Amino acid sequence: MIADYHLHTRFSSDCEVNPELHIKRAIELGMNELCFTDHVDFDYPKEDGKTMFRIDAQSYFEELLKYKEQYATKIKIKIGIEAGLNRSTDKDNTNLIAAYPFDFVIGSSHIVDGNDPYYSEFWENITPKEAINKYYNAVLSNVTFFNDYDIYGHLDYIRRYIPDSNFVYSLKDFTDIADMILKNIIAKGHGIELNTRGLRNGITEFVPTIMMLSRYRELGGEIVTVGSDAHVSEDLGYGFKTAQDILINTGFKYYTTFENRTPLFIPLT
Repeated sequence: MIADYHLHTRFSSDCEVNPELHIKRAIELGMNELCFTDHVDFDYPKEDGKTMFRIDAQSYFEELLKYKEQYATKIKIKIGIEAGLNRSTDKDNTNLIAAYPFDFVIGSSHIVDGNDPYYSEFWENITPKEAINKYYNAVLSNVTFFNDYDIYGHLDYIRRYIPDSNFVYSLKDFTDIADMILKNIIAKGHGIELNTRGLRNGITEFVPTIMMLSRYRELGGEIVTVGSDAHVSEDLGYGFKTAQDILINTGFKYYTTFENRTPLFIPLT
């Protein structure tokens, strides 16, 4: 089964799962590898006065290395991180990533102008199309100026939270900026992920859409990881058979895993 390269544990502010539960679930599913990617978002707004999404990297590594050794004969365990990117956090992210021997770094965009599209405030006094353009411009800035990541996570993340049920999202409305983002990612030797969480959020496609994934492939993109974005163990590997079919039908022959920040290409069939 495809290795899950996006999952969260109690080291993320929005999750309470012990890492060992994910490991046991992955073994049950027949995975031979998985990669932990807990959140760090240095500019995430406080919630009820509480600092959010700051990881205790030392404890994170100590615990995961313990499990890596304990389960070495059953499954490969990789240690990654999901870094929330923003120009204001470039230095903090660079310092953290340099300080620890991560196998894998997801770069993601959650915060735009101090707000997360997850919250209704992001969508106030702005049309859905304007909000999406605003989000993509933030992503473009991140891929232009920050390079210390391996793949960009859930590229059209904003689709999960569009509040207007009558709005129909189409990549055709954002072709120019999407192409600039994808070309930048490819030119710098990075990749993207196929994130299967979207269907659990009530949208009709994985993240990104098949159209964006196809465009990435047309432009020469080859590096693609698959992640469930699981915050509970039951969601580990969610939709991975469908993800595999989508990748094959989109023209990919391989999906990607990482070790010491180096991509490894695994045949899809």
